[in-house]
Amino acid sequence: MFRYLYDRPKWLYYILIFTILPLVIIINEILSVFVGGLLVVAMVLAAMYFKKFAFSVFTILSLSSFLLFSHLHEIPSKQFVIQGSIFLICSILAAIAGLEIRGYILKQKKYEKEQCELIIDLVYAFVTAIDAKDHYLHNHSSNVCYYAKRIAAAMGLSQVECEKIGLAALFHDVGKLHVDSKILNKPEKLNEEEWRIMKEHVTSGVEMIQNIQSISFIFQMIKYHHRHYDGSGYPTDCEVSDIPIGARIIAVADSFDAMTSDRPYRKALSYEKTCSELRKYSGSQFDPAVVNAFFEADIEPVLIDFLDVNMLLIMKSIQRN
Repeated sequence: MFRYLYDRPKWLYYILIFTILPLVIIINEILSVFVGGLLVVAMVLAAMYFKKFAFSVFTILSLSSFLLFSHLHEIPSKQFVIQGSIFLICSILAAIAGLEIRGYILKQKKYEKEQCELIIDLVYAFVTAIDAKDHYLHNHSSNVCYYAKRIAAAMGLSQVECEKIGLAALFHDVGKLHVDSKILNKPEKLNEEEWRIMKEHVTSGVEMIQNIQSISFIFQMIKYHHRHYDGSGYPTDCEVSDIPIGARIIAVADSFDAMTSDRPYRKALSYEKTCSELRKYSGSQFDPAVVNAFFEADIEPVLIDFLDVNMLLIMKSIQRN
């Protein structure tokens, strides 16, 4: 809860905290009893959000409000000492609590930042390894990430969802690290056994990263990006209706980059021919809504270096998951 509160706009809390002070003074005058509970709550928030100067100002004003109340209502010395001591102790404890909460949240943020940096390094290592294994896959993962995010945005998905799909696109071929380079680079048609091995890259890819629970939201997108809209393709261990939209988007982005790039068994197709193929297989291999979004996004072949991919937004999507 405190983490949620801490991430809200700071100016809201500045207004709230400095509104409490005059409110307490008004309530005290109406009831003729010093009600310091709200000030104690405000002290916790002030310790969480304020810098030293602002916190000092608020502390002085809070204590002054008690002195003002005591003076206006002529509180006896003994009662003044007792009530003042209680209020002072509560204020100190509240300030300590606020500072402890703030310190804990900042430590959590630092830890999350370090985890995100670790994941970025991990993604980079995987993408580099995939590209290095297959000359024809150079920049493929980064290209597919770029195309997939463009398509997702054209479909009206949120920025967070677009970045999640982009991360899945970076990892979509990670399972090919388990596939022999001779199969990946074979210039002829694959035989039955080779094709069986090739198809396993989607499931082996998920198995390779399944222990990284912070990115578990990409597992299904990786696994089913070769499952077709009409139910064909692979793997077939789920209903077509359960295939995530991210997998359908990656399918189109992946095919577009594959068709517009040289492969061991053929030269790159022209942009016009590639678009024709996407239209031809819309409704069978590809989700028509995704194909329509592809053309709405006005995507053309590009060469994206991995370092150009906006990893900061991707990592934010992981934190919000």
